[in-house]
Amino acid sequence: MATKTERRVKIIARYELKGYKDIVCYRIQSSNGLDEYRTCYSAGRVNCDCKGFQGYGHCYHADEIRRREEERKNVLLDNAYELIAAMRQAVESVPQGMQSCEYCGKNHSAANCPF
Repeated sequence: MATKTERRVKIIARYELKGYKDIVCYRIQSSNGLDEYRTCYSAGRVNCDCKGFQGYGHCYHADEIRRREEERKNVLLDNAYELIAAMRQAVESVPQGMQSCEYCGKNHSAANCPF
């Protein structure tokens, strides 16, 4: 019984499309080191222009890009949750009766704002 060798994806470049924040494309080097493929990810779906994907609807390039982008999304969400928690804690620590300035957001009244 032959064992399957694990293939690694060599990423040449990652592109985020302006105006299409959910679409990310990669330029990937083929396993022969000569060819390049385009693999794009959007909302959990992935597409690759390699022969394997075109013929079978999946390939190791697409699997790896999907895994990387979902991991990236989870890290970003974790960071956002930590930031929100820190902001809530900061807001809750402001003494009662203290107001934020409507001009600069600091803890003084607009009448005393130096800006």
